[in-house]
Amino acid sequence: MKRLLLAFASALLSLNAWAVTYQYTGPVYTSVTNFTTPCAGTAVCQNYSPAGQITGQFTTAAPLGTNLADVSIVPQLTSYSFADGIHTISSSDSRSRVILFRVTTDLTGQITNAHISLQQWATAAVSHVTGDFFGAIFISSAGTVIAQHNQTCDITSASPTDSCGVTSTNPNAYSNAFAVAFGVWTTLASPAAAAAIPTLSAWSLALLSVLLAGMAWGFRSRLFHRSRT
Repeated sequence: MKRLLLAFASALLSLNAWAVTYQYTGPVYTSVTNFTTPCAGTAVCQNYSPAGQITGQFTTAAPLGTNLADVSIVPQLTSYSFADGIHTISSSDSRSRVILFRVTTDLTGQITNAHISLQQWATAAVSHVTGDFFGAIFISSAGTVIAQHNQTCDITSASPTDSCGVTSTNPNAYSNAFAVAFGVWTTLASPAAAAAIPTLSAWSLALLSVLLAGMAWGFRSRLFHRSRT
């Protein structure tokens, strides 16, 4: 009986080990700044759409904890991808850098706020240098979202590796968009978890089977002992 109950408990606990994806939908931009023509040098100039917004998602190997208060979850990230209408900054792109990734959750583990800063170099290189362009996505815990294209890197940084620490803007290349409003976070079960997690009725049946097996075992044990007395 104990073995059956332990096995059942282990199965329940194992559900918490499944990866979880958190999806973000940002507010529509309320302000857009276009680059000034002509486009500078080797820059690839683009402007943001006034109807655009930042959207994206990230996945962790296990669900986030409850009641987190602006906690860094960089070590827990298994993948991420955020788009701003020009860039798609993702963990699968070698040009992407995570500068900051902090979240706040409620008592159920749902994200209520986030503070995220991502960079993406315009070109791939082993090591970037002063003058290189990059794009950036910023989601503030104070309720501001900013998308930036063609920032100029003035001083590179080694933390994170090969990121930009000090920036400037060239009006003949730089464009941006922002909004002062909170976005919406949604928790999505990973495909593997969704396929593996039984429905409530299935777990009820499993529990009933365990209990019945235990009762039958106890009944047979009592009959055996009585027959020997």
